Amino acid sequence: TAFQPDKTSMEEFHVDESVTVSASTMTRTGLYHHLNDKVNRCVVVKLSLSERSYMLLVLPHEGVTINEVESKLLTNLMTRWHQNLQEGLLELSLPKFSMTSVNDLRDLLTNMNPELEAMLLG
Repeated sequence: TAFQPDKTSMEEFHVDESVTVSASTMTRTGLYHHLNDKVNRCVVVKLSLSERSYMLLVLPHEGVTINEVESKLLTNLMTRWHQNLQEGLLELSLPKFSMTSVNDLRDLLTNMNPELEAMLLG
């Protein structure tokens, strides 16, 4: 979802326990799949990006650093999170951010049919 000026305001964003910055923040109330993981001490929210893609937002509980949560991130934990998400009404506030990705197609296509690879990559 693009940032909408009428739903955006400048809010405090806690970078870590000691650093706070002012950030353009959008708030939306709606139905989201989410989970309060008491064992790993974080809240997980699934944010749909399109019909086929989504991202998991992970917010450490108060007093827990993001590094502590990151150190536990394994595929099986993320799978368990995804399986246990429950839909519910949330007020979600996010600072404005952007994501980019660069991929080397030669690395991604190493197991491709050699004829197709030659045609695509030359």
